[in-house]
Amino acid sequence: WYLEQDIQANPAFCEELVVICDSILSGSKLEWGGVGNAHDITITAGGVRIENLFSDGVSICDLTVDDFKIALRSWKEFVALR
Repeated sequence: WYLEQDIQANPAFCEELVVICDSILSGSKLEWGGVGNAHDITITAGGVRIENLFSDGVSICDLTVDDFKIALRSWKEFVALR
């Protein structure tokens, strides 16, 4: 849902988040966080945490930074097809 509701069809934001992830993995940045349209996201070297701010009963999503980067790149390709 984060991809659909917060990133939407914005390939530039996908790429910006990939760069942020790379900065965190390299150690040049320790943490990044933000609140979007419907989610709160925190990225650290330990992983990515996405929390839906409006839907009750939706679990927090925890994933690795590498898995998040894969999702971002896949989403970017998907929206390019639309």
